[in-house]
Amino acid sequence: MKKILVPTDFSRTAHNAINYAAEFALAIQAKLMLFHVYHKPAVPAEAIISVSEHEIGQERKKKLRIIQKNLQTKYGNKMMVEYASIHGVPIKGIVTFAEENKVDFIIMGMEGVGYFTERLVGSISTAVIKKSICPVLIINKHTRFRKISRIVLACNYSAIKNTSVFEPIIDLVLSFQAQIHVLNIVPEEQELLYSVNKTVESFKVSHLLKDVEHSFDFTKNDDVIDGINDFAEEHKMDMIVMVAQKHTLFQNLLHESNTKRMAFHARVPLLILHE
Repeated sequence: MKKILVPTDFSRTAHNAINYAAEFALAIQAKLMLFHVYHKPAVPAEAIISVSEHEIGQERKKKLRIIQKNLQTKYGNKMMVEYASIHGVPIKGIVTFAEENKVDFIIMGMEGVGYFTERLVGSISTAVIKKSICPVLIINKHTRFRKISRIVLACNYSAIKNTSVFEPIIDLVLSFQAQIHVLNIVPEEQELLYSVNKTVESFKVSHLLKDVEHSFDFTKNDDVIDGINDFAEEHKMDMIVMVAQKHTLFQNLLHESNTKRMAFHARVPLLILHE
């Protein structure tokens, strides 16, 4: 049985991600695992009352139990949901818990942010993307679940070395009976080069996706993120998929900074796979 980990900080954005994850879990017959990482905040020396680490942990577990009960009341016995809360550092706690429990997907909310937060601070969600080996699905705070019928895979064909990276998306396509649109964003000056390489590279991807319905598209845009978002909006895509290639030596379509930018700016659910 598949397992979906949903970290929460009990914010509205996280709550929306839980709602999306619940529908997603039901659709693929997966178990939902609610998760929270807490730490004892620093207390001024002059403070009279100090809350213990144990008390904080019990209070957070109570919140998770309430969410669990609400989900089971809403969906009945078909909703399989567990919860866990640990003391620690959020990013490390999430990544370690996912690995130890052999999680299939991590689903996290993403708050809309300004320039300072995106460029200088980042977010827990983007840090988890960077550290995790598990696929991470990012949900915008305004996104509601809808059946996944059309998926855009933003892919630099020639850069993929580990072909097993596509297994999670193939599973999703088969579960939802969806179609994959393999997209390459081509800068204006590279259009001719793309035409030359298209046949060989698309043949490679076609072999990897031979068991699912797929097509190939390209669009000209000097900005990768705008190109993907515009394509997804124009063609009414239900999900964007990117491959995080952490060790590439070249400035290519899916380098780490573009993956992070996409997480902040995706207009539909964004699934990050890890090669």
